Amino acid sequence: MRLDDLIAQNRDELLNDPEALTKIEDKMDERTMKKNVSQKSKSLRTNHY
Repeated sequence: MRLDDLIAQNRDELLNDPEALTKIEDKMDERTMKKNVSQKSKSLRTNHY
């Protein structure tokens, strides 16, 4: 089986699994929050000096 076919099959299975979608959304939210926190801390540092 080709890698592209396997990826497409897994994507279809994930899109039909509400629990998996929830986990993906949670992970994306977590990454967004981490990114926002690091950007805020950088801006605070640059404004401080």
